[in-house]
Amino acid sequence: MAVALDARFYRTLPALEEVDEVEVDIAWFVYDLVPNPVQNVNVLTLDKTVYTKFEAALLAITHFEAGNEARFIQRISTKAEKLGRLKMATIFPNAPLTLTSDQISEPAAQYSLFDDTLREAIVNVASVPQRSPFRYPGGKTWLIPRVRQWLRSFPRRPAHLVEPFTGGGIVSLTAAFERLADYVLMIELDPQVAAVWRTILNGEAAWLSDRITGFDLTPESAAAALRNTSGGTREIAFRTILKNRINRGGILAPGAGLVKHGENGKGLMSRWYPETLKRRILDIDTVRSRITFCEGDGIAVMYGWAERADAAFFIDPPYTAGAGKKAGSRLYLHSALDHERLFAVAGTLAGDFLMTYDNDRDVEELARRHGFDTLPIPMKNTHHAEMTELLIGRDLDWARK
Repeated sequence: MAVALDARFYRTLPALEEVDEVEVDIAWFVYDLVPNPVQNVNVLTLDKTVYTKFEAALLAITHFEAGNEARFIQRISTKAEKLGRLKMATIFPNAPLTLTSDQISEPAAQYSLFDDTLREAIVNVASVPQRSPFRYPGGKTWLIPRVRQWLRSFPRRPAHLVEPFTGGGIVSLTAAFERLADYVLMIELDPQVAAVWRTILNGEAAWLSDRITGFDLTPESAAAALRNTSGGTREIAFRTILKNRINRGGILAPGAGLVKHGENGKGLMSRWYPETLKRRILDIDTVRSRITFCEGDGIAVMYGWAERADAAFFIDPPYTAGAGKKAGSRLYLHSALDHERLFAVAGTLAGDFLMTYDNDRDVEELARRHGFDTLPIPMKNTHHAEMTELLIGRDLDWARK
């Protein structure tokens, strides 16, 4: 079955579980109107294709979870008290409204019932083009709409987007594909992850995609492949992709276990989508002329680029600062980081920067000491629990609009 729909409508849908082309029941063709400034027209363009199973998609679209009724009533009541909406008392008789004489005499007007901070929507990651071959723990797909907003707020498009802690690279890839910057510099310290980016960006994308689609995944073949330490960079790249796809949570750090049951009892096959991986890798190959990759210390590279006013920096370090859970310490091979040094170097940058962290009091205090602006942003983690992360920058007014 094939369904064609508008991109804006698709973004209102809940996240749909994607499957490989060989398992597809429904192909969703998502179209958008893309401005053509030369001809001064909007061109209907295929934005992306999403493959799903019928039953899983139907359940996701038709299943809704009710929110907290008491909290909902309290929010409306609080807003109604401020705005003098007396009629609310007849709608929610159990929600007490205490209004002053000044509020009662306010002229009639139509107001929003919710504060902006309360009604800010959590991004549906299914509405964001999936560019990366990694299923990366701590990935920033959910933040892409904010990254677009940030980069488009500049008077001129940045000449370079620098990402010192690339990981899965969704921000760098989005900037390259959508021309949010002229060029992209990706930096990664982990040699496994670096091998993947070196292979794809140095002309070996076709080899890697063929290696993936030609691999017959079984528990035995996976174990044999991961025991093999021979081969050069591209074989390391293949083993890294394999490990990332069959380890629980996509974790590459030592000690990570394999997927056992997986989604719908598929075990190791739960996240092994060869054709999808091939398509993403070959797509990246088409924009590699705009991407430069560097294996090394991200903070050191930032320091070397500090005087470049035409560069923008997206900084997403391992979350090991503050007194929180410090998830980065178990997710990444290189999780140890001097956060004070990172903030100090960020303060020397001539170009603008956007940093993400755990929403932690110690991190907020660190940002305050360096004179940085902070803003909590709602998101969902990999277990679909609602939480907030912290945006940090010099001036985040663009994010408050």
